[in-house]
Amino acid sequence: MEDKIIVAVCGHPVLYNTTLFEYRNRNKKDEAWKRVGEAVGLPDEICRRRWKSLRDTFQREKKRESNEKRSGSAAQSTKKWKYSAVMSFLVSTRPV
Repeated sequence: MEDKIIVAVCGHPVLYNTTLFEYRNRNKKDEAWKRVGEAVGLPDEICRRRWKSLRDTFQREKKRESNEKRSGSAAQSTKKWKYSAVMSFLVSTRPV
């Protein structure tokens, strides 16, 4: 289900791209969330909550990766989060 939400949100940059003027428009975002909910088959409120959880987890993982690279310690093979690659479209829109 999460992968469907990620794909649906990816098609609506107004929901994640803070550089867009429309990002601040609550009505545009509400409409986009309704479309995401229809695409996924869940109420938009549930989609919003799951997206927030996914986005926050993605940010934590990116920060962890960044800290591991800077630590200077020997490289360890760490398991990547399963949605890291799918959510990589957020990298250009959100600072880590």
